[in-house]
Amino acid sequence: MKRELQKYLSEGRFGLEKESLRLNKYSLLPSVSDHPFGSDPNISRDFCEAQTEIITPVCQDTGELFDVLHELNGRVKNVLAQQDEILWNHSNPPAGYNVRKIRVAQFEGLEKEKKEYRKYLREKYGISKMLLCGIHFNFSFTQGALDAISGILDAGDGMYGISGTDSDRNAAGAGSFSRSTDAGTGSFKKRNGNSSGSFSDSIYLKLAANTMKYAWLITYLTAASPVSAFESSRGKKEKGYASLRCSRHGYWNNFIPTLDYTNLDAYIDSIQSLVDEGKLYSAWELYLPVRLKPKGANTLENLRAGISHIELRMLDINPLAEDGICKEDIDFLHLLLMMWAVQDPVCFDADAQHRAVRNMQRAALLDEEGIWIEDPKYNLLPVRNAALNFLAQMDRFYETWQDPRILCLIQYERRKILNHSERYAERIVNKCANYWESQAIIV
Repeated sequence: MKRELQKYLSEGRFGLEKESLRLNKYSLLPSVSDHPFGSDPNISRDFCEAQTEIITPVCQDTGELFDVLHELNGRVKNVLAQQDEILWNHSNPPAGYNVRKIRVAQFEGLEKEKKEYRKYLREKYGISKMLLCGIHFNFSFTQGALDAISGILDAGDGMYGISGTDSDRNAAGAGSFSRSTDAGTGSFKKRNGNSSGSFSDSIYLKLAANTMKYAWLITYLTAASPVSAFESSRGKKEKGYASLRCSRHGYWNNFIPTLDYTNLDAYIDSIQSLVDEGKLYSAWELYLPVRLKPKGANTLENLRAGISHIELRMLDINPLAEDGICKEDIDFLHLLLMMWAVQDPVCFDADAQHRAVRNMQRAALLDEEGIWIEDPKYNLLPVRNAALNFLAQMDRFYETWQDPRILCLIQYERRKILNHSERYAERIVNKCANYWESQAIIV
């Protein structure tokens, strides 16, 4: 039955959001000029006025997605060239900038609340942390894929082995698996799209739990914002990081949010309780590496109508790729989501959620010898062993598909594990002799 899903391997609703700083071409410092792209819906800004955000429209496959990203990236670069600016192709901001010259994004009129929100973030988290840039991957299933997933689950032909140990596989955090004719396809930042029913909601909740649980693997394989060993402001010796923004110094709330993945209402209520307690400004401030999003504006009220898509937020800008991200990595993430969709539900209680964050922050270290992945029984496994074990289980799941594209994608990621010099962060350090001098250290 699992092969019924194979015909949908290249299908989906795909989108990328890529944040990048605009720099003065000569000083290599963040620009002090106004956002030069007006109200273009595909080219906005994030925290500050100089932080350009490219937002692709929804694409039907990853080939189209990367064509669109390349076109938008080129359009941005052409405009910036006319005003002696460049697009910084790193997640870490450049060193030496004056924080007093960094302006929050200047939204006005009906969007003025966005500007006030950014002022709040500046006071709470500091400017330096807010200048860390990254890439968000948005995905939703087509109706055909959801129907295939429903048939697989009804037949009991689900995933095996990936969820860890037998004691780790149970129904916690999964929701109801009733058949629904509603699609979970999303429009990402647009208002068009479909509502989703209990079945598709349960699938996205399960995906969110699994993606959080294995965020360490994604971080380990895609980390591309390295910093060398340094001494913190408190005089503590710090190890180097392969991904600063995914490390404990990166883009996190001041506490670890614990959410309820049992069903959609429970998930929303757990976020709302954090807002009511004053821990979060709104759902916008939920800085976990995975979000579930509604169609239209990202509000909890809209989310109650159904989950539109899942958003993966842990991807660094990769300076080794022309447009900041490798297609192989996005295709691999698609494989993960397809696989997890037919996996048995997993336990993702508060303890598991805290462990997931700890594992992801460990995986952001540059020296892989210091990365240990913690399992549900608090055993520690070297990251290389844990990652290879996971990919072996992927091999077993996909072996009946006999698709050479899948084998190539898994092997592409396996090479990074078998040879640490193939990791992006290591390649960046080895390739750029002056890399350390060009990066800011944020503590």
